[in-house]
Amino acid sequence: MSLRSLIQARRQEYRLLLYVGAVLAVGGWLLVVNVPSLDPVRTVRELALLFGIYALASLFLSARLPTADQILLPVVALLTAIGLLSIRRLSTTALYAASADRQIIWLAAGIGVWMATITLMPRLAT
Repeated sequence: MSLRSLIQARRQEYRLLLYVGAVLAVGGWLLVVNVPSLDPVRTVRELALLFGIYALASLFLSARLPTADQILLPVVALLTAIGLLSIRRLSTTALYAASADRQIIWLAAGIGVWMATITLMPRLAT
């Protein structure tokens, strides 16, 4: 299956991922503007990593399981984005300083295990 046909088949999913990107952008901008003690470069880097992880996961799922229902991934990405923005907001105190970084590491590890499971598990005949 070519990349163009995958993109055509998953147009709605990619539109939802763009909404997630918009939430990340607006939420990050609001954090940077309203909480001046936060490092804006670090906030933007963390949100870009989050968007990149989910974009990679979406492309992987489209290539590996093109007939799978892929609406849940953007919903999970949106909820993760809201959670990460909340954690980042709490990061102004020393107690929560590295919480957002650890959350992104755990997220990347979880997506990696998810990809390995999809790759290594045998497909059942339907």
